Amino acid sequence: MAAGCHFLHVFPSFDPGGMEVRASQVMDLLPAPHRHTVIAMDGRTGCAPRVRRATLALLPPPPRAGFLATGRAMAERITELRPDLVLTYNWGAIEAVL
Repeated sequence: MAAGCHFLHVFPSFDPGGMEVRASQVMDLLPAPHRHTVIAMDGRTGCAPRVRRATLALLPPPPRAGFLATGRAMAERITELRPDLVLTYNWGAIEAVL
């Protein structure tokens, strides 16, 4: 069996809303061996229970310390995680783009 992909999803918030619900549905369409990690920049993860079939890890956001410092912290976290793909959602997750 293939190793699968590791997807890192960075949301402004992972509380239920249109974008978050759609993303959780897509995650469930890509179950194991794929795995998903979610970082909600505001720490809210209320949409997580909607992910039922996929392997999901929730990580706390980096401390908010200004745009560049938060961006550096996100870069370090992304380097540590080594995901196959980073997906960002809206401007509230812009630090992950750096």
